[in-house]
Amino acid sequence: MNCPDCGYKMSDTDLDCPRCKKFGKPSKIAPPQTNWAAPDQKPKSGSSAVVVAGVIVALLWAYGSWNSSRDPASPSQTAGQTSEPAQYSPPAAPAPVDTTPKLKKLSENFTKEYTYCIVSGEVKNTSGESLKSVEAVTTYYDKNNNVVKTDSALIDFNPILPGQTSPYKTMSSDNPAIKTERTRFQEFGGAEINTDTSVVD
Repeated sequence: MNCPDCGYKMSDTDLDCPRCKKFGKPSKIAPPQTNWAAPDQKPKSGSSAVVVAGVIVALLWAYGSWNSSRDPASPSQTAGQTSEPAQYSPPAAPAPVDTTPKLKKLSENFTKEYTYCIVSGEVKNTSGESLKSVEAVTTYYDKNNNVVKTDSALIDFNPILPGQTSPYKTMSSDNPAIKTERTRFQEFGGAEINTDTSVVD
């Protein structure tokens, strides 16, 4: 190659131009590595250990905080908190049943005529409402109070108004075993009507 300054042709072994000494080729030999550390400088093993220990402590603290937040029984969550027992709610009481008599039996007579058992009497409407289709139901018993038979009939007044007194009469074929009877009142084919029987009992 030629020297760029003076044009002298240089050999491959020339590091500088033999003529002008101004041009130099880079050496193909790598320069030796230089250790720039100070001769008395040593690694600070104590400081590194402190840093590592601090990092470990921080990691352990972070893990403990995260784990306690997931634990439902941790003291941090339960402190100052008390679980209250479930309140017991008793079932609702049933609506009270009205036991006030709506009828009052004023008289009653039991007879046997020919081949029939006949029960007749009077009943009064003591309620404040009109009662429709009131039925007299007579049950016949033998001497041991066993049921022999039952018969029924509507009372004479339909409806029976508040304060009214209506005759009633039931009739059934006789049976020699029949000795006593009991007559009650009910809605036609339905529920029994509370009746005051203190006059005739």
